[in-house]
Amino acid sequence: MAKKMNWPRVVGTLVVILAIIAIIIGVTNQEGTTTNSDEIKIGAMFPLSGTLANLGSAMKDASQLAVDEVNLNGGINGKKFSLIVEDGKCSADDAVTAGRKLIDIDGVKAIVGPTCSTETAALGPIATSAQVVLLSPSATKPGLTLQAGDYVFRNVAPDSYQGAEGVKIAESLGTKKVAVLYANDEYGAALKDVFVTEAQAKGIQVLLTEAMDKEGKDFRTQLTKIKNANPDLVYLVVFPKEGAIVLRQQKELGMTNKWIAAEAIKDDEVIGTTGDAGNGVIVTTPRVTYDNEVFTKFALDYKSKYGREPDIYAGETYDATKILMEAAANTDGSGRAIREYLLNKESYTLATGNYKFNENREVKKDYQYWIIRNGKFEPYQV
Repeated sequence: MAKKMNWPRVVGTLVVILAIIAIIIGVTNQEGTTTNSDEIKIGAMFPLSGTLANLGSAMKDASQLAVDEVNLNGGINGKKFSLIVEDGKCSADDAVTAGRKLIDIDGVKAIVGPTCSTETAALGPIATSAQVVLLSPSATKPGLTLQAGDYVFRNVAPDSYQGAEGVKIAESLGTKKVAVLYANDEYGAALKDVFVTEAQAKGIQVLLTEAMDKEGKDFRTQLTKIKNANPDLVYLVVFPKEGAIVLRQQKELGMTNKWIAAEAIKDDEVIGTTGDAGNGVIVTTPRVTYDNEVFTKFALDYKSKYGREPDIYAGETYDATKILMEAAANTDGSGRAIREYLLNKESYTLATGNYKFNENREVKKDYQYWIIRNGKFEPYQV
């Protein structure tokens, strides 16, 4: 005869096991770091795998630096913080999965990121419905904050400004005919459209626009079409890995036109893998005031901790993390209160300058120019 099951004991054991599992889940995040239940959780989403992993790694480091700095100084109003990082992969689907985990399981009320416009557009409505603030340091598609939801902010300037800066440089070089080579995603397509509209308004002829797969490894087909069209200048909107390939392959094809590139190409990966093929490329980036004391300290601390200079968007990521921690510590920590704090604060003086959020929950910043010379990004003046 089978022994009768002692159900009360079984149920009690299962409850204990489930409680232990819940505790483990509650104190350990994807990155393997522990969190304290008394700390305020800040979510973060960066591309930690895939073609933008180098960029995402630098942004994650900048965000963690901000949290560590605040905690080591006793927190804000005595409140300390933990950072819970997820991999958005610069993918809409992955961003939604990662965002739901941060919102539904981790219970965060504010997220640094996402990194890419595609991710932000996908996650924005979900975050808005849950009253969770997204603050992207790098999603630059024009109109994004208005389209993605009322809880979506960004502390990087939209590309409606950057496209005009590219045309300004093109004009200074006496450009009459241009072509555009761009990443086939929301970021690339939006910036391409801005540049084309601005160029045509200035009387510059746009010969053709060519899209490219941001996971691609061979762009000779697009480059050959552009070479045959014989533009004076090519406007390049790609990410670092693909940008380096483009510059190498355009040299192999003997292209002689000038190049202007958007900000994502300003990365050590481009310098390290193109040799002299990148010489002469002019790059536009949001302006950072390098004599700003906050930036100087951030850059020194970043290099001391991680052994390298901060990459593009590292400063904005550091600032975004600081902004969300300040807002959470000076309110009841709810998403609604954090949102109102960001909108109502007069201004922020941080690593990437002095700015405030406007009614569209974004900021306006100036741009600066760089040129690749002898394996370095050097300042460039128009």
